[in-house]
Amino acid sequence: MRWAALLLMPLALIASPVNVAAAEPTTYAYFGDGYVVTTVVHPDGRREITIGDLVAGAKTPTPPAGVIIAEPGDCDIEGAWADEHRCGTNRFRWLGWHPTIFVVDYSGANWPVYEAAVVWNQSTVLNVGYRGPYWSGCYDGHYCLSVYSDDYEKKCGVAEPNTWVGCTHMVTNGDIYYDWGTIELDDSNSASYHLNQGTACHEIGHGLGLDHNLFTSSCVYYQRLPDRSIYPANGDFLMLESIYY
Repeated sequence: MRWAALLLMPLALIASPVNVAAAEPTTYAYFGDGYVVTTVVHPDGRREITIGDLVAGAKTPTPPAGVIIAEPGDCDIEGAWADEHRCGTNRFRWLGWHPTIFVVDYSGANWPVYEAAVVWNQSTVLNVGYRGPYWSGCYDGHYCLSVYSDDYEKKCGVAEPNTWVGCTHMVTNGDIYYDWGTIELDDSNSASYHLNQGTACHEIGHGLGLDHNLFTSSCVYYQRLPDRSIYPANGDFLMLESIYY
């Protein structure tokens, strides 16, 4: 099963001062066919989650030396997974209000971010709104996903440069709520309008808290294929219901 490779790499293994290890963050990483996910857990409970989605056919990165392999929980809903493959329900709360997420679009015209964002507003537990680049900042108490596009010459997680299509980075306040998120769409791997809309939908799904879906009927399916849907699947919405309360 492709989910079987959850790799755990404590930074303490490579940190030289023994007494400092307890204060160092811990990095979890798992790799699959066409993607890599890393999570940095800080001593204060903050979590930084980065998901890099590779171009079709790109070689999956080699896990760093010294990692410890562990098994993730088996807790999908109709093929949909929550980020980090954590099990259980009601993982994040929003301090008593119905959460509103703004997708703030700074990307180029070849990325149909608006079309991708509005479909997520069908969720019964989230309000997903769209804002163009003229709109800056977030209202107090709301979560923003800022979307950028460029010809990136840097790594997304541990994926090599120029082999990934989209990169989503989120920061959580412990296990309570998401603080903010960014999405980077790589212009050097831009494709057709249809595929680009699917990629935008895919990365927004990550930004809302979803990991990859097992089925091509979801835009969050783990590979960018011609027959991958440009819309979320029912399981994706059900998983969102289990994440937020």
